[in-house]
Amino acid sequence: MPRETRTRRLARPAPGSTAGEAGTAPRPLASLLANGRKATDLLPHLHQHALDATGGVCSLLFQQNPRNGMLQATSGFGLDELRTDPWVPSADEAALVVSAFERRAPTLVADADRQMPDLSARLNTPATLLLPLMRDEERVGLLAVGFVSPPPTSHFPGDAAEAADAFVIALELIQLRGREELLRDVRAL
Repeated sequence: MPRETRTRRLARPAPGSTAGEAGTAPRPLASLLANGRKATDLLPHLHQHALDATGGVCSLLFQQNPRNGMLQATSGFGLDELRTDPWVPSADEAALVVSAFERRAPTLVADADRQMPDLSARLNTPATLLLPLMRDEERVGLLAVGFVSPPPTSHFPGDAAEAADAFVIALELIQLRGREELLRDVRAL
């Protein structure tokens, strides 16, 4: 039986978000990471931080599947829909992704609708910034930030790399907290 791989975006603010509240500042990332228990507590804020740092309009988080090495879409922000099927990039798309990981730096693809058509379609934007997510030499995933028009420069401030690092930390914390919860449940049996 075929499984639907598209989900609709929720339009409401994230829990704990200060969106719409006049006069309140968003919580610092360190506080969010320290107190967020679940992915749904953290990821919307991290996506927004990445958009603020880069000037993008939407973002898509891919996590590396350790079993098959594929990039799996797991979270998005500012998208009309989130396709959760694995992303199987074409040879040209894969070369750009490999280059971003080798450089360990944000990589702007100004003509993404031509150079990375599948990713461009997922983001529904003609330009994309690839942010490799790495822990030491291990590929954790990839954050793709979409742009309506390419930014005027291909050199992004350290904030873009810092936003990527925040995703790596959050994914690690979510995984560790999940293991901790599982161990607690097993001990309770």
